[in-house]
Amino acid sequence: MDERVARLTKVLQLNEAQRSALKTILEQRRQEFWRIRHDPSLSGSEHIARGRALEQIIVEQIRGVLNEEQKTKYDPLAVRRVEPAPGQPSVEDWLNATSKP
Repeated sequence: MDERVARLTKVLQLNEAQRSALKTILEQRRQEFWRIRHDPSLSGSEHIARGRALEQIIVEQIRGVLNEEQKTKYDPLAVRRVEPAPGQPSVEDWLNATSKP
């Protein structure tokens, strides 16, 4: 969590109040994801649906503490688009290799 806060602080040039709010939001996210993940009354698809809904709420909460310029820079999917390190196969490479007969 601290790494994500530091990365977003640097990229978005957050002030101290924004950084503190971001830490609070991410801590609440962690606790809620834990609660969802360990809820035995939920099916697998319900876990996924609630996790996705929570992620959308978190994005909106984070956007709520950003100014207009920061909102244009904030990309919640950036982590998912990180390129693999040089020499490391991507997930797509792995899928292609494992799906061939």
